[in-house]
Amino acid sequence: MILTMSTDNDDIVRVELSDLLGGADSDANDDEIPNWDRHQTIVNSMAASEGEGYAFLTNGMREKTTCDWDFQPLSFPVQVKLEQETIDELLAAGVYDTNQHGDETVRENEIQEGFYTSTNTQGRPNNILLLNPKESSENQPIGAPLAVVSERYAVVSYADLYAPIARYCDKKNWAWAITCYDQGRKARMDIDVTNRGGFGRKRIDSEETKGMSRSQIMKANNLRTGDLYNYGITIHNSLDGSGSLRMVGVAQRVACLNGMVASSKRHLLSLRHTENSIGAIDFEKFGDEIGDMIADVERELMFVESLRGKEMTDELFDKLLVAAQQRKILTLPKAVPIINETTGEIIDYDMQQGHLWQVSRNGWENGDLDWVKVEKESVGTAFHAYQVLTGGLTHKPEWTGPKTRNGEGEKTMSGRTLNLKTLDKRLHDVHLLMKDVVEKTVKDENDEDVSFLTVMPSSEEVMKITVA
Repeated sequence: MILTMSTDNDDIVRVELSDLLGGADSDANDDEIPNWDRHQTIVNSMAASEGEGYAFLTNGMREKTTCDWDFQPLSFPVQVKLEQETIDELLAAGVYDTNQHGDETVRENEIQEGFYTSTNTQGRPNNILLLNPKESSENQPIGAPLAVVSERYAVVSYADLYAPIARYCDKKNWAWAITCYDQGRKARMDIDVTNRGGFGRKRIDSEETKGMSRSQIMKANNLRTGDLYNYGITIHNSLDGSGSLRMVGVAQRVACLNGMVASSKRHLLSLRHTENSIGAIDFEKFGDEIGDMIADVERELMFVESLRGKEMTDELFDKLLVAAQQRKILTLPKAVPIINETTGEIIDYDMQQGHLWQVSRNGWENGDLDWVKVEKESVGTAFHAYQVLTGGLTHKPEWTGPKTRNGEGEKTMSGRTLNLKTLDKRLHDVHLLMKDVVEKTVKDENDEDVSFLTVMPSSEEVMKITVA
């Protein structure tokens, strides 16, 4: 990855990102003081090749939960402000002694009003507050707090952590993008390895595909899964001291931009944020890990495609929603009885909450909705059900419908915006649920193997709805 910069003499200087990153003994890797010029140069270099990222990450109003990833964290020793009123209370309660410290050494100075730094036994600051200055606001004037860490924590930005991987991706001609969230505490690097148009700005063009759209390019390259997917891996990291890179397999269906998390997390490597311990990445191992993960993703996408051949009745889909509630993918509505004041009988039910349940039923009835986009021959299949659940989670579509079970009144629900961590988990839970729908069987009354859904209760049975 190369960045061109102009000097004071208007000369053009070519800067290799590898030179900026330096080697293990490079002064550029000094963890003590942020190198602002180096940081900005790396950020600028990465921005020149970063793609746009998966659309499903910011659908469903999640763009409001994301933030810029290119900040340099600030670090300050934690200080405690003692006011005279508090000091008097502590002395009166015997918490502090005016003559000696807690270790019985003589107290040279009186406890005075002011700021005190948290220190270790050698008197050096031992609790460090990390801040994201780009997230400063009226309520957070010095920035958003990321974590409180020990004095051994090395302040390393996402640019430092992801730049070597970005350089590796550029050499492989893979599109990549970084999404930061939770005010900067966490970030994810999405890498698209399909090279069939991808999600980035660096589209794979040729004379044969000149002027074609992304979908047309992908069709021309004959994607093996039989549908239009972008897929690859996501590498998760954080600045909260958890200290390791975790990798999952991720895909996005182009037709409806629904996301799917098709494989579980793998521990990629440790990157402890401690002085002199920011480890070098073994890219030979990294490449092998990516290869294995991509093979997993392709197998799982083939499984998703196979769901087109699995018919699903309305009754089984309703039971699927119950199974989804059991796995905390969605919640069923709360059915509140409406009583006839004269007879005391239940005449209807007020259906409260349950946004994704309502949305899912709508998507099952209308497979051509933008967030479902199921072809006619796949309507009423397990593939249709898969797209309904992932689409509802990804896009958080607004639902408008009757307030009661019997169709009285009208209301609109928009649901709750899921953060990226929760979205990832629920998308993966949907994938595992659909695998169980196909693979997990029970014996029916004829001692034949049938899907476990057949013995599940219906939604109305779970909601305790009697016929009204």
